[in-house]
Parts: sequence; C-alpha cells; structure tokens
Amino acid sequence: EALWGLSAYGEGEEVVLVFSDGTLEEEVRVPRVELLEALRRLEEGVGEEPPKEAEDEPNLEPDYLTAHVQGDEGPLALRRILFPGARDLLEFTLPSGSVYEFGFQEVRELLKPILL
Repeated sequence: EALWGLSAYGEGEEVVLVFSDGTLEEEVRVPRVELLEALRRLEEGVGEEPPKEAEDEPNLEPDYLTAHVQGDEGPLALRRILFPGARDLLEFTLPSGSVYEFGFQEVRELLKPILL
C-alpha cells in the first residue's frame, strides 16, 4: 500500500527511500540491515539518547526517540515522536536537511516487505 510522500524499494543490500513533497523528490540509499535495526530500536523504545528524567508534573512535551542510519550521502536521522493521545509519528531528517513526517505504523507496514 502506498504512503503519500514516501516510497521505497530494495536494491541488493540497500534500500532506496524516495521522499516527495509533491514537487521535489529526494532519494536516500541506506544499508538494509541498518535501517531494519534502527526501526526495531525505535519500535522497542530504545533511542540513541537516554530517556528524559521523570518529572512530577504531567508531561506536556512529546517524547522523542532518535536513531541514525549512515547512507551514501550522509546520515539519515529517524525520530519517533510519541505524545499521549496523539498520532505516533516518524520524522525523517535527510542528509540534505529536508524533513519529512509520516505515521510510524504506516512506515513500518510500507518497509516490512522490503526489509525482510
């Protein structure tokens, strides 16, 4: 099933992610194993930064989990944004600096057949 703004295909040991905002299209190539591992860590709630300290006040800030994948053009940052009651989001920051945001589960479903 297509996800608007993101498509992907496997090419040997790499996965090619194609991001689009409707006018501009950007391709990022990353190692399949690294992307699979990064998504698995984000799913399990294990980012590269330690979780924020627990506070007494209710949490009004979203929680971020970040993982990086080294691509041909530079690092691709994946950031999962969790906020109680809001949609589970996955933000991609491309080596070019562009930022794209999608539903986390939708991205997982899209990439699952390519990564496995």
